[in-house]
Amino acid sequence: MQIGPSQGNPVKWAQDIAGQIYGVHYKDFVFDSIDQRHDTVVGEGTLDLKPFVGNPVPALTKCVVSMRALAG
Repeated sequence: MQIGPSQGNPVKWAQDIAGQIYGVHYKDFVFDSIDQRHDTVVGEGTLDLKPFVGNPVPALTKCVVSMRALAG
């Protein structure tokens, strides 16, 4: 993912090694015409989030609730 969309598909890569992934740090990017990456909100960049995530775990939902509570 971090090397640009012309270098592969992160969802396919993760599927190829299913059962060997024990944790994921989500980060999303948009890329300019020369494949330079620029950070963006997860789900708003080039990461095809829905097939990569599937059904989020309850801990993720609790995390979002906790972060929103801090924001007011």
